[in-house]
Amino acid sequence: MPTKYPCGTCSVGVRYSGLKCNGPCQLWYHAGCQNISEKALKKITCTEINHWKCVTCKKDSSTNTSKVESLPLTSQIELHNEIEEVHDKIKNLQDPDDLETSLTLAAEAGNALLAENRNLKRELYDMTQKNSQLTQHMRVTFELEKIKYEANIEELESQIQTLENRNSRLAESLQEAELQFCREKESHTNLIQAFEEQDREKELAILNYEKEIKQLHTTLKNLKRSHQENPDSDKEIKIYKTSETQTENIQPQLLVQNSEKSNNLTLIQDMISLKSRQEQTENSVKALQNQFQSYANKIQDWPQARIHSNRNKRKTKTHFSVSLQMAKNRSSNQNQVVAPATQISNSKLTEQIENTSVVCSDTVLKLTKSPPLNSKPRAKDETCEEFFAKNIVFFKDHMIKHYNCLTEKNNSLPIFHPRSPVQAEVHQPHNFLCHSNMTNSKLKS
Repeated sequence: MPTKYPCGTCSVGVRYSGLKCNGPCQLWYHAGCQNISEKALKKITCTEINHWKCVTCKKDSSTNTSKVESLPLTSQIELHNEIEEVHDKIKNLQDPDDLETSLTLAAEAGNALLAENRNLKRELYDMTQKNSQLTQHMRVTFELEKIKYEANIEELESQIQTLENRNSRLAESLQEAELQFCREKESHTNLIQAFEEQDREKELAILNYEKEIKQLHTTLKNLKRSHQENPDSDKEIKIYKTSETQTENIQPQLLVQNSEKSNNLTLIQDMISLKSRQEQTENSVKALQNQFQSYANKIQDWPQARIHSNRNKRKTKTHFSVSLQMAKNRSSNQNQVVAPATQISNSKLTEQIENTSVVCSDTVLKLTKSPPLNSKPRAKDETCEEFFAKNIVFFKDHMIKHYNCLTEKNNSLPIFHPRSPVQAEVHQPHNFLCHSNMTNSKLKS
């Protein structure tokens, strides 16, 4: 009696240690017939059992895949032709003798149908395997592409974030640059206004100096005219004995007698002082013009730093020497002589004016700013009271030793203020021209 599950290789019924092929044959096989040991059979899992294939199905699947792909239509055409031949033979059966041959034809037709069925099952299995492979490949490729797209999206998002941060930084820097530009513009306008104000002040100062020069010229012309109109008014000349800022007391009778005789001397001295002032103003104006020209050449369009200036700056006091002042006083006392009342011609007066002006200018140029050797300069951090309290004994001894000038009369006199050498040599009497002293002080400062 045939078995229900015959082996595909030995055709013996499979009862123990067998496996069913999941390929196109769908047959049972002994483990020994497929070269599988009992240990390996025990280790096989359920999923492997459900997908197990015999050796022939594995070979057929590997060969048929190429054959089906290359020639799928030829086998089908051959099988269809064989089936049609069997049908023709069955229809053409007329003799009863041919009934014997009908069994053979039926067996051939069954075999052809079985072969066709097997081929169709194999093709179906191959197509399902190929479909599963394609779906798995599509799934893997889809996942890979999805990962790539996600990575690209993340990179793009990071780039967008960096660009936004950069844009915000650029906007902040632009605002700072605009604020800095506004500040620089304001500082530039302020500098221009300051320079314009300085130029205006300098122009006003120059105009004032020009007006003063014109006034001095007019006074000189008036003095010359008055001198030409009254040439015979010179009789006796009044001499002043000066000690820097102190004048010796003169008897009132002599002052009354010599008041009319001293007009000529005062005119000469006024003219000399006016001429010296004129020269000083001209020199100061030239110096100011040169200074303005040098400043104009040095000024840049865009200065690097603001120039800080202060109009109320304190000026340091000039240093002076008591010994030098006493020497001048002594020389003035020795050289004091009363001039005779003689008539002086106009030509002699002009020559005397020119000579005195030249002498004054020469003396002014020859004087030096350095103090004498026996002087003691005052320190910067030392006040005048401390300086005199410290050195008063030295100056007293020096005046007693060299000049014999320390008397009760001199001690009772008020303290005199230092003056420049030009003011010590040229005496300016009290008259109607004393109002120009302020202009001289401005020019010298």
